[in-house]
Amino acid sequence: VLGNKDPAQWTKADCYAPVTSLPVVRFLTAFAVSKKCTLKQGDCKNAFVQSTLPDSEVVIVRPPAGCPISSPNTYWRLRKSLYGLRR
Repeated sequence: VLGNKDPAQWTKADCYAPVTSLPVVRFLTAFAVSKKCTLKQGDCKNAFVQSTLPDSEVVIVRPPAGCPISSPNTYWRLRKSLYGLRR
């Protein structure tokens, strides 16, 4: 759960962020202008926070140290994803 305590070294290639490239943005803008469409912009700040995990994907984590609702030597099975969770 605590990403800053993760013993594994991660690179940028290990993380996935669904963003568009600049050529795609240019193409969509040119296409919209050619069709005389109005362009709008939006942002979903919490789009990937707490999305439901499929049953086939089991993720087990340790609760944070000092968690008042779990006893020592227990683990949690996640039913929803955590922001920044790396595999």
